[in-house]
Amino acid sequence: MPQRSVYILTAALVGYALEIPFVVEVVRNLPHRPFSLWVLMVLASMLLIPAGLLVTRTLGVEATPILDAYLVGESARAGVWKVVRVALISMPIVLIADQLTGLLFRRPPTITLTANLANPKSLVLLQLAAIGAGPYEESVYRLGLLSCIVWLLARGLKLGAEDHTTFWLANLAQATCFSFLHQILAPLKPLSFRMAVPTSYTGAALVFGYVYWIYGWEAAVLSHVLFDSIAPIAVVLIGGSRWAIFHLGARN
Repeated sequence: MPQRSVYILTAALVGYALEIPFVVEVVRNLPHRPFSLWVLMVLASMLLIPAGLLVTRTLGVEATPILDAYLVGESARAGVWKVVRVALISMPIVLIADQLTGLLFRRPPTITLTANLANPKSLVLLQLAAIGAGPYEESVYRLGLLSCIVWLLARGLKLGAEDHTTFWLANLAQATCFSFLHQILAPLKPLSFRMAVPTSYTGAALVFGYVYWIYGWEAAVLSHVLFDSIAPIAVVLIGGSRWAIFHLGARN
């Protein structure tokens, strides 16, 4: 469906553009990683999106129920409310998974970047990045990477794309990649094999992967946007950096 491809690719590109000002502000103050590395990795990861769009046709994933309803002339209202409900329910679940994974593997962040409510520029840049991360990262990691891994496992293990084992193996793999790449893009320390150890990123990505697989890309995007938008502000209001919610910082 060409409309779906345009819809998702446009959202991913807009999301990518919204993240750039925040990333420039952060990366220029960090050693070990040039900004060009971030740009190169992001552009390369974009290739996963068309790959994901191709394989979802064979996997039977209803990635865009709202768009699909609109295109066939049906009311999208029910789909919109369902996506909103899923996003609101998933946000505290993501928070719990985010925290528990970091604690279980003893990988709390050494630095957590949160919104500075006294600095309007910080807040604006962070919120733009939060809005952009949803469509961009869900397009790359869930629609792209997760779908491709499920497709490869289904073909290699001959278990079928609907098999729970296939999905959870693929979901764990994409969540590990999600965590690893975030640590590459915004750490304060040099590259290390320890970055492959599960972190709080991994827990959040597992929940986003499940939301995508069951409820679609649109639900995963809104869940991600709500979490990234609300959590940093909540962190400041609740009590500061001991709450490791919005992770774009360094890790041990």
